[in-house]
Amino acid sequence: MLLTSILACATTTTQPTALVATPPSTTGAEVEDRFAVTVDPVDVLLVTDPALAPTLADALPALWDALLGTESDARVGVVSTALGDPTTAGEVTWLDPTAPSATWPVLGEDLPLGAVGATLLALDTQVRPGVEVRVLVAQEADDATPAGMGTDSELADRLALVGGRLDLLDAPASQPVLEGLATSTGGSLWTDATDALEASAPLPTTTFPLSALADPPTIEVEVTEDGVVLRFDGAELTYDPVANTVGFDRFVPSPGSMVVARYLPR
Repeated sequence: MLLTSILACATTTTQPTALVATPPSTTGAEVEDRFAVTVDPVDVLLVTDPALAPTLADALPALWDALLGTESDARVGVVSTALGDPTTAGEVTWLDPTAPSATWPVLGEDLPLGAVGATLLALDTQVRPGVEVRVLVAQEADDATPAGMGTDSELADRLALVGGRLDLLDAPASQPVLEGLATSTGGSLWTDATDALEASAPLPTTTFPLSALADPPTIEVEVTEDGVVLRFDGAELTYDPVANTVGFDRFVPSPGSMVVARYLPR
């Protein structure tokens, strides 16, 4: 979930969405809502063991490329699943995207190996308060976090507080605990590391809250990107009557673009 502030109608309200709206103007009965599209900060945690770390390292350029297109304040860090050494358990090594090649930490193999415990420790001490967290776990075996160092339900609750999710890179062994976490947090099970890393990059929203109850057939949307105006209507748009939001069927606006929705109120 991407968070920002929205200014809509003649009064000011704050809602957790990934866009900022300016007060609507009206011409006759038509309503016009304007939205400046932004992407909020995100912390991406790559929680891995030594065996699968090289797979993530080889695919990391895909994540850097995806982040460049979002213009977001994103950080990418590596967390070892090794919990045997309390001085390094849960420690995040933040990678530098401007470096010619990312320098990965030396990952310990101190048993037990627990992605759940390592992620909880990282969330407690290393991430930015209030910032969305996206976790990608790459571990050969299922979670082995000892009692007292956290549970999968505790991690799911923590991620829910920041609108985060846990994705899982597929491994040869069965991983019912980690697979359950991915499902409960809205994450995915990936078979390809490049695809998994690209999906970790935040994207602008494609759904926009309207300031007045709209008559769906009258909705038209303009998107201005780099001086080019794109127009959408009809089947190119989606409308949620419960939330009173309009969205795009197969289009994602770029950060910094301006979205204008015009429609007749009901």
